[in-house]
Amino acid sequence: MIDARKLAIYRRYGGDADAWARLGTADEKAALRDADWIAIRDLLQELALVAGGRAAPRYARAIDARLRASTADAAVAAALEALAREPPPG
Repeated sequence: MIDARKLAIYRRYGGDADAWARLGTADEKAALRDADWIAIRDLLQELALVAGGRAAPRYARAIDARLRASTADAAVAAALEALAREPPPG
């Protein structure tokens, strides 16, 4: 389950898994497991497709259902959707 703390840690490292692996604290790594990181990354990629209008309606509905099932609350889901709409870093 993706919660606000996990998303905050992901954002702190800008989605850079290598930075998190090298620089993350023991507490951060205990709170955010590899599977959580991958789930956030994958949802962001899929949400970016939807936000960009590049997903079929049926696929977009499936992504939305997975988003709702994978997040702790509506605020976390909305934060993920907003993050997916941000331009990539760099």
